[in-house]
Amino acid sequence: MALQGIFRRPSGAGNAPQFPVAVVGVGESAARLVRTMAKNANSIRRPLFFISRGEASGPELEGLPVYEGAHAESMLRKHGVREVILAVPDAESAELMELYNEYTALECKVRVGDPETGHVRDFSIEDLMFHHPVAIDESAALDYYRGKTVLITGGGGVIGSELCRQLARFRPAQLVVLDVSESSVYALQQNLRLLYGANLNFRAVLGSVRDRHCLDEVFRLYQPQVVFHAAANNNVSLMEENAAEAIKNNVFGMRNAADYAEAYGAEKFILLSADKAVNPTSILGGAKRMGELLIHSRFQSETVFAAVRFGNILDSPDGVIPLFRRQIEHGGPVTITDRRAFRFFISLADAVRLIIDAGVIAQPGDLLVFGTGKPLNIYELAVNMISLAGFSPEGDVAVQEIGLRPGEKLEEELLVAPGNVQTTSNARIWREQEPPFRPDEIEVKVTVLSDAVANHSDIHAAMRHVIPTYQG
Repeated sequence: MALQGIFRRPSGAGNAPQFPVAVVGVGESAARLVRTMAKNANSIRRPLFFISRGEASGPELEGLPVYEGAHAESMLRKHGVREVILAVPDAESAELMELYNEYTALECKVRVGDPETGHVRDFSIEDLMFHHPVAIDESAALDYYRGKTVLITGGGGVIGSELCRQLARFRPAQLVVLDVSESSVYALQQNLRLLYGANLNFRAVLGSVRDRHCLDEVFRLYQPQVVFHAAANNNVSLMEENAAEAIKNNVFGMRNAADYAEAYGAEKFILLSADKAVNPTSILGGAKRMGELLIHSRFQSETVFAAVRFGNILDSPDGVIPLFRRQIEHGGPVTITDRRAFRFFISLADAVRLIIDAGVIAQPGDLLVFGTGKPLNIYELAVNMISLAGFSPEGDVAVQEIGLRPGEKLEEELLVAPGNVQTTSNARIWREQEPPFRPDEIEVKVTVLSDAVANHSDIHAAMRHVIPTYQG
């Protein structure tokens, strides 16, 4: 059987050499991954065949042969395949672990493919430990975003850039990014060009949400119908030391963006919040909570204002997992705040899928909370990462407690009012109910914070005044 299929380079394609790969999985995601890769004239990978995990399938898929897992070793060796790409979105962590062990034992590099973009990334510890497939109504998302202009503030950041990559699949008329970081926006621009080429109308604007003139220009020029507000400071410890900056960005900047979304008639404005907003103990958490309250107060606006709240992003480069990984690579110790500390985690891809779905289902004044499963003990996370790296957590790499830093909690929470939560059309998205403040009450609170920043007053005291649940 000829290993040919649809994977032929278009005429005029680049001359970069391709190397053979196998795709694990025979579902629609696997087929779509191969189709997407085939459209990329610059792809360096050439899928030769599919490997079934036992699913029912024919002898071929997308013109390529399908082999049962039992025959995988002989076919990999026969065709000189040294890389396999997993396209199994329905697989849970335990099965992914088995697949990873199986193919690494065969001296193959194990990677993960995104069927929508064709992007292939390294297999990670996040896949092994936290993979809980998230499904959204793709047709509803396509119906909603197709043909719209979407603005993402903070679009060059970790969440904002992934939001751009995923939103592009739903055919917006225009995707506009506003960000202060030139390097981040440039990297995103190049990445989107590789993934979508001329099929995506992408515009990048360098500027800050703290600059009302800049915002006025952006909204006047592009007239966005949907706004995702991801521009924010997000590091608890740094914001404890730079409290005024947290207020300027996360409260005043957010209010600026909301004001112009409303003034220019945007359909929806979605604020990205965090679990740190619940009973906040930090300036960052208090600022996030203030943002939620501000959004909630605009429930009568013609623009639909809503906020989404979720836990820690696994893939964040300044998150705990990359830190632990670097510490393990250097022989330890792996430093944790407290053995009793628990955190909610969600993968970047899953969080963004839910953000996109939240944008579709959001109603005026909504506070939508993402269910992320049980919180994870930080000590157990450190021990598991050490073990998965091939070391002993007792003898090879030590785990060291360093104590909670200012503003940090032992246990984070997702809900302000656990007894007043409704379900939505997505089982992973909950709607939290609480009475809103009036807009004039919110303005009084904003003024208190503004005065504290302008007068270099105690911002913790100001935050206690405006956020009843603030414990910092």
